[in-house]
Amino acid sequence: MQNQASVPIHLSPVLDLLAAVPLCEELRTHLGSEDLLELDGSAVERVSTACLQIIVTASITARSQGAALRLVTPSPVLSQAIADLGLDQSLFS
Repeated sequence: MQNQASVPIHLSPVLDLLAAVPLCEELRTHLGSEDLLELDGSAVERVSTACLQIIVTASITARSQGAALRLVTPSPVLSQAIADLGLDQSLFS
């Protein structure tokens, strides 16, 4: 790993199926180049299971590379989606 993340990645307000591929590509770009990948979820108004799967996969990948993915300021919608799917908050910190 090379450096700490200085600016969080701001998640889009709409993380639906159309947003899944661009989200995956953006996270893939940052994985492996930063010790800490921060995702700002404050603007998320709608989120699909597919996009949450991508974020979880990115978190697992980051950990396998000795890095971390942190979800900062998740919106109420994003927090509720995480809870509804029974995901462990530790996946995002």
